[in-house]
Amino acid sequence: MRAFFGQSAAGPFVSLSERGVILALAEGAPIDDPLALLNQSLTGIGRKSADIDEVVCDRGPGGFSSVRRRVTVAATLAQALGADVYASGPLTSEEAAALSAAEFKAGAPLEPLYDRAPNITTPKNVPHLNRSV
Repeated sequence: MRAFFGQSAAGPFVSLSERGVILALAEGAPIDDPLALLNQSLTGIGRKSADIDEVVCDRGPGGFSSVRRRVTVAATLAQALGADVYASGPLTSEEAAALSAAEFKAGAPLEPLYDRAPNITTPKNVPHLNRSV
């Protein structure tokens, strides 16, 4: 079974497919956890993560947090399951399901692609964090 971690304009999604047929699709809000979406998909079809032998991940471009979460979950899942992995650009669930198995390489690098440089060290203007003590 193939798991695809993707991103649409509405937010993250996870699809599960076999032989080009989509078995489950879970879509979430921008802040939703990809693992929760994976669990929702697996539960919906009565399958387990051990059934996953291929992982596809949209590595971006996109915002830092959404790309980082998606890539981290996909790479960790593939490594934990010994699954083959494929790093892609933006795909629909149908396009990910239709990928040839020849596209996958065991242990392939899954490097995130951000739409801009991360600014995680730049102070934010958050009033409750900027109070003097």
